[in-house]
Parts: sequence; C-alpha cells; structure tokens
Amino acid sequence: MENLITPRLPPEIECTIFEIAARSAEPPALERINLLLVSKRTQYWIEPIVYQTLLHIFYVPGSQQATPPVPPSKLHFLRHLYLDGASGPETFVRSMLRGCRNLTALSVLSPRANSIFTFILDGNLPFLKRLAINLRRVFKDLYHDVDIPVDVITRGLGSLTHLELYGLLPTSEIFSVVMQLPNLTHLGFFGAVNMHPFTINTILSSSLGSRLQVLTITSFQSGDTVDAVTREYKYEGVGVDDIRLVCLKQPSRTFMQEHLNEVRGTGIGTWRFAEGIIEERMRKRAAKDAGEVQI
Repeated sequence: MENLITPRLPPEIECTIFEIAARSAEPPALERINLLLVSKRTQYWIEPIVYQTLLHIFYVPGSQQATPPVPPSKLHFLRHLYLDGASGPETFVRSMLRGCRNLTALSVLSPRANSIFTFILDGNLPFLKRLAINLRRVFKDLYHDVDIPVDVITRGLGSLTHLELYGLLPTSEIFSVVMQLPNLTHLGFFGAVNMHPFTINTILSSSLGSRLQVLTITSFQSGDTVDAVTREYKYEGVGVDDIRLVCLKQPSRTFMQEHLNEVRGTGIGTWRFAEGIIEERMRKRAAKDAGEVQI
C-alpha cells in the first residue's frame, strides 16, 4: 500500500488561510472560537482577530459576578467595543475597560455613559480614534457650568478622529469641548433635532471646521428637509452651502450594525457613505469648473 504523505504548507500561507477564515465569520460566531482549538500556532495567529471586536457585554441581573465574553487575559486584543444598556453595573464595566487599553473604536449606548466618559477623559484609552456617545446627560450630571481644561481634553480625547454625538442637539458646553479636539476630521450628530444652519456654519467656519473633512446630521424629524438625492440640508428655508455636510435620515440598519460596518470594514457605514457622497460632489464641481474654463 502506497504511503500517504501529509501535505504541508509554508507557515505564511497557512497563517493567511486561518486569518481569512477567522475574519469571514461575524462575531461572536462559534466557528471563530473553534479555530483557536486547532493548534497552538493557529491560536497565536488568530487570537488578535477573534477578540478584536466585541458587540455586547452580557450581564445577568442579580449575579454576584459578571464575566465578559472575552477572557480578561485577552482584553488587550480588543479594538472595537459596543456597550449597550445590558452592559451591567458600573463597577463591572469600568473593571473590564481597564483591560481594554488598546481600543480604537467605542460606541456607548449605555446608561453608564457618565462613568465611561470620565474614564476616557482620564486618558485611559490613548489609542481611541472613533467614539459614539450621548454627552448631553454626561454634561448635565457632571460638567454643567464647568470648563474642562484644554490639557485634560487633549489627554483624554486628543487621539479622536471620528466623533458621533447622538441624542438631542448638543449644548454650548459640549460644543466648546468638541471645538478643541486637535485631530478630529469626522463629526456627526445622530438624532439632532432641527439644527439651525447658523450652528452648522459656525462649526464649519471655526478652527475645527478647517480640519473637518466630513460633517453628518442624521435626523428623525419631518421638520428637517433632507434631499434624498443630494443629501443637502435646509431648515426654515435656509440651507448650508458646503460639500462636507451630508444629511441623512434614520438608517434602516441598527446603530450596532453601523458600528460593525465601520470598524470592521464589512459594509458601508455612515462615514464611508458620507465620504462617497462628498467625493461625488467634488467630482461634479471639478467637472463643472473645467467646463467653465473651456468656455
């Protein structure tokens, strides 16, 4: 009987195959976890992929101790975190966040926003690039009539490039903080009600506006007039003439799915959608300018 030879692949090809397999499954698919059990080397290769995104932290009310789906020893692999109302008590959330120092994207739909924001402001997430959060309640409870020093803002939020504020229109205290974010290029308002064009123009013409590449407004109110094709914005007959402003109605996807699409690159999230519209506007404007020059 002919001897059977076990086929062997070069390690770099084998590693690529397992990485593709790990990325192909949506978290927290069981298939991903099973891949960790193949061998020590595959575990080493794909742990950073398996544990990079956490969409929920499940907490059982009344339990004495809550354990996150990601083992505490693996929290440093976590890059993308979505916290919702089922995230558990404040002590549990903060203790888990202490192990997530390498987070780059965080969405907070949680009543624990106060505690989470102060945790961020203390400089505990130095690599955070994307943040979605409702700051109205945070500032009402903690920072009403309080000026946050610029160095504190820079230390805690200085790495942010994408910020989405959901809920009602932000207050002047919130705007004053946002205006001081040194690396912000994408700013969004999710659910803002009837934002006046004067406010929008103030943002776009400010020092922050000189750095902004994208400004989005996602509104649920019929009082806002959003052209379904051009995504232009008018309120009480007044518009905003700036190609960086993209206005949206409530997406059919959930906020969690938007978060997943953006951070994992698995679909067209709000930011990528807005960037596509702006690029198209720029092409049309360039074509128009070129036509006028030829004339």
